[in-house]
Amino acid sequence: MPGLLLGPGPALLGTTVGALVAAGIGRALAGTPGGHDAEADAGVRAVLGASSVQLVLVVFQSLDLLLSRPVLGAAAAGTYALGAVAAKVAFWLPQAVGVVFFPQLASPDHSRRALRTVVLLLTGLGLACVAGAALCAPLATLLAGEEYRPVQAWLWLFAAQGALLALLQGLLLYAIATERTRMAVFAWGVVAVEAAVLLTVPDTAGEMITAAALCAAAAVMVIGVVTSVSAGRAGRDPGSRSPRSANRRAAAER
Repeated sequence: MPGLLLGPGPALLGTTVGALVAAGIGRALAGTPGGHDAEADAGVRAVLGASSVQLVLVVFQSLDLLLSRPVLGAAAAGTYALGAVAAKVAFWLPQAVGVVFFPQLASPDHSRRALRTVVLLLTGLGLACVAGAALCAPLATLLAGEEYRPVQAWLWLFAAQGALLALLQGLLLYAIATERTRMAVFAWGVVAVEAAVLLTVPDTAGEMITAAALCAAAAVMVIGVVTSVSAGRAGRDPGSRSPRSANRRAAAER
């Protein structure tokens, strides 16, 4: 309770309550639809599925930071957070790739080719971020201060973790675009394993980021295999595509 009464807690709580009240008023003013709209219900399910996929990604990119304080202590967690800046840069830098290619990922005729392009672009950008972090690491203490010295040698690994999470996001965007959001269950499994590993194995910031990066790599491999199987099945059996994808293709043909 003290956390809700002090700091940003009241503002966040008020914002949440206000959003819920606004949604309730909007729903009341809109009234009840005259008939049952199956397409609208499918749209709601698609949004909920996409939200579950985004949630697992949010947890993935925040879990190591959330657990760093109880595992490493306050001082080491502060140092770890400084290194995590490189991970955030490597994660957010390629965001435009998903934005640009999402329409193609959602197209049944172009999704597999678009997926290959997205994976190649994210891999290339990720390697560039890792190389940039490794080359610029000696300058970190000069540009940002001596606080970066304890994680200076690990900046490339922080960048690698962010790049892997960006690649994971690209794969999960395919799940959202093709409405195969159930594959997020596999990512949740890796999240559970990562939480167990981070709570028991690391003793230093270097061990923490090593474990987090390895878990990110494991998630990319698992979701990559699942995505490859799903894309191959869709290519061999067009009937396995989601109904909304089929509707989009029929509308495009008309």
